[in-house]
Amino acid sequence: MTLSKTERHNYQGKVWLEKSVRKALIKEANKEEQSPADYIRGIIYSLNQKLAHEESAERERYNKLRHDNRKIPGRYQYN
Repeated sequence: MTLSKTERHNYQGKVWLEKSVRKALIKEANKEEQSPADYIRGIIYSLNQKLAHEESAERERYNKLRHDNRKIPGRYQYN
């Protein structure tokens, strides 16, 4: 992963940040004694895991709703 100061990006694996954000992330990475690339990779991984968990929870909720509202075939007698 490469941090760049320019605004154009054509390469996968590069993260383009505004100067102020870039400086803040580098400062935080140094405080945690990590390389900036590993620090940002960790942030991206964490956000990706959070998104995957939210999508899974939404699918489960939708499937439960579909299951609860399903039609149950059967023969009913009225007296």
